[in-house]
Amino acid sequence: MKKERSVKYGAVSIGEKRTVTIAMEGSKVFYVFSGRYLWKDYKYWTGRISRKKADLSRQGLETSRRLERLYRMRWSRLKHAQEALAKKVVGILLEGRVTHLVVGCPWDCMGCMDFRRNAQKTHDFSNFLDLIRILEKHCERRGIVFERVDESGTSEVCHVCKQAVRR
Repeated sequence: MKKERSVKYGAVSIGEKRTVTIAMEGSKVFYVFSGRYLWKDYKYWTGRISRKKADLSRQGLETSRRLERLYRMRWSRLKHAQEALAKKVVGILLEGRVTHLVVGCPWDCMGCMDFRRNAQKTHDFSNFLDLIRILEKHCERRGIVFERVDESGTSEVCHVCKQAVRR
């Protein structure tokens, strides 16, 4: 007969500057992954794209194979970094023997805000839904139950027992 594991919860918060923050039930340690290097790499490839666009416009052209290749390179590097991050997160969860993962989904956090200088970072680079899908895929592969939770009011209510929490 197969022995059942005890249920242990973990929580992941996805953000812009701190790409992923992990908290596990019964652990006093929090894991924080910075998105700084991802952002710098994204900006580097965006700069190369803009320089190539400027060269093409001087020649009277709109696109080229090299420009398309730069776009693909930027996209593939971002996706690869997200896959690697998700793999690392799931590895940490498995070390902590987490069986259920709760992820806060920042659904409408960007809709009504004025970002000015950080508009590109917020709207182009931070595709939260892609990261959540990748994380969900990796959790399913390793047998961790994945649950999405709307982030509004998450700091006021316990996600396990649904009772009000005083902060």
